[in-house]
Amino acid sequence: MNVLQIVMPVLVMIILGMLCRKWKILTGEGVANMKVLVTNVMLPVAIFHALATAEYNRETGILILIMLIMLVVSFSLGFVTAAFIQTVIQMNCFQLRKSHHAVELLEHIIEVIHNIVSRIVHMARIQADAHVVF
Repeated sequence: MNVLQIVMPVLVMIILGMLCRKWKILTGEGVANMKVLVTNVMLPVAIFHALATAEYNRETGILILIMLIMLVVSFSLGFVTAAFIQTVIQMNCFQLRKSHHAVELLEHIIEVIHNIVSRIVHMARIQADAHVVF
């Protein structure tokens, strides 16, 4: 498909929106109402339609499973890190200055989280590059 055929409808819609605003066909309230309509009705319908008409296969299932695992790992690490940070904050400043062990431990935890997320993202990209059909 030609790039111009893809980009042209978007540009036409932007230009039409600018002209409607310039000619005062659309007011600020009308734009706000359209935002609510698009966010609450059109976007969910588009997502549902895309999911309902998509072709699913084994690779898609693996990709969804990897994304679910990433979500669970991210939330778990977030909760663990938040609890650790709260404990560090609750320590008084004298103890924190006396020992940098807590800061070093936090840096290590952040490095481990970064490595885990990087590996998961890398795996997801490999799956996506190899098997996603648009």
